[in-house]
Amino acid sequence: MKKLSKIMCAIVAASSLAATPSIAATTYVGGKLGMGWLDSACVSGEKCNDDAIGAGIYSGYRLNERLGIELSSDFLGDYKTSFSKNGTTATFSDPLIAISLTPMYRLPIQQKFDVFFKAGPAYISHGGEDDFVLSAGIGLEKQLSPDWALRLEYQYFDDFDDKFVQNLNSNLLSIGISYSFGTGTATAAAAVTQAPSEPITEPETVVVEEEAEVVVTKAQTESFSQGTFATNSTVLSEEGKAAILPIVEVLQTYPQSTVNIVGHTDSTGAAEYNMMISKKRAAAVAAYIEGQGINSSRITASGEGEENPIASNDTVEGRAQNRRVEATIPSFEYQEKVQVEETVVETAE
Repeated sequence: MKKLSKIMCAIVAASSLAATPSIAATTYVGGKLGMGWLDSACVSGEKCNDDAIGAGIYSGYRLNERLGIELSSDFLGDYKTSFSKNGTTATFSDPLIAISLTPMYRLPIQQKFDVFFKAGPAYISHGGEDDFVLSAGIGLEKQLSPDWALRLEYQYFDDFDDKFVQNLNSNLLSIGISYSFGTGTATAAAAVTQAPSEPITEPETVVVEEEAEVVVTKAQTESFSQGTFATNSTVLSEEGKAAILPIVEVLQTYPQSTVNIVGHTDSTGAAEYNMMISKKRAAAVAAYIEGQGINSSRITASGEGEENPIASNDTVEGRAQNRRVEATIPSFEYQEKVQVEETVVETAE
């Protein structure tokens, strides 16, 4: 039981660590519920119940888009079974607990689905007896949103032995849901550059001698481009905030103006993961603009993932250009009263 207590503490610590900003980019926690069953667990003629409800919690760390590691604590079921050892029949009537630490490999099969495989050591315990065995699992995971994922998983625990049980194999088929703590990192700095603004079209005027007050109509379009992002980063740097200020000033000066924000990534990693990153980058810029006093109804944010590169993804420089956010203020008109001497206004196209 002391070993079990120590490992449970490790699970709690891992879940708490997930909230730490420095590793939140790739950390998730989840819970699962399903059915467990045992192999070779019933002696003929004896009362036997070798299947039961199972459940578990898990916490994982993704090293990259394909590789990761997962810590899982599983209640494999409360069984009432029997075993034969040296001609003597023994009964088994205890909950079966397993704690496993397994490397994981993910294989994207469609834009929203991953198949995953994992295998590694597991600590298994019941009724004060314990053993270390090999654990393996396979499953299918669907990304429901940037933060939530649904999984179907089968786990196998091989050859559990103690003074009561010999050559016992345990199985667990479960459905689980997990929450990711985000895709931003506190240490990643995003280099942000501002694209040249389209000049405000100034009207051409002809002045006559008489004074008059006129209404001048202007059209203006500006665009903002966010430059290099570190892979997996969605945190807007201080340099980025400074670069966005010209856009904020236009929005503050002209309340009829709006802004469209679109996030982009390079082609590194799974397409669905890149789509999630691009949406979060756009949302980070939108949140900052809104925080400067701009009503959210004037801001739209979306992500296009890797679909619209502006450079080749075959080079480091090209991928850096593709990791960007574009913010565009569409054309708008505003009126300005000026005191002139009878002015004829001609607005250039």
